[in-house]
Amino acid sequence: VDGVVGRLLDLIENSVYGENTAIFLTSDHGDLAAEHGLIMKQSLYEGAAKVPFMAAWPGRFEAGNIDRTRLVSHLDIVPTICDIAGIEAPPRMAGRSLRPILTDPNAEWRDSLQIQSAVEGRMIRTERYKFIQYRDDENEQLFDIQSDPWELRELSTDPEYAEVLEE
Repeated sequence: VDGVVGRLLDLIENSVYGENTAIFLTSDHGDLAAEHGLIMKQSLYEGAAKVPFMAAWPGRFEAGNIDRTRLVSHLDIVPTICDIAGIEAPPRMAGRSLRPILTDPNAEWRDSLQIQSAVEGRMIRTERYKFIQYRDDENEQLFDIQSDPWELRELSTDPEYAEVLEE
């Protein structure tokens, strides 16, 4: 994949479009590879829910900027492309243009992200916490992603986190 992407980038850079082409690279999400004893894409653990996303636009996006804290979604890609192209995003788009955070590392951004999986799981993710609940399952899951990035300590029944769970 690296070689093919490299050749594509070389072709764009050496073309008449090189200075005016925004490039986005992302992928499908993972399948956990037995993390948490699961092999499935429908889980909302980080190993399945997170996806890589890279953006480049010579002279417009800061090169080498790595941001692992902002909560972005594939739903943000179409509004971003529309924004860059100078056109309105389709009505009722769920995402937001990423352009503000791609051009200004200090730009304000969302503080939470909601995700739904194919098996009727729902997740609310903030920079620090993740809440998960699946349909037809009364169990809730709460994780402190900052102190437990591997999601090994489930906190929903811990009284110390009752206020976080309620929120």
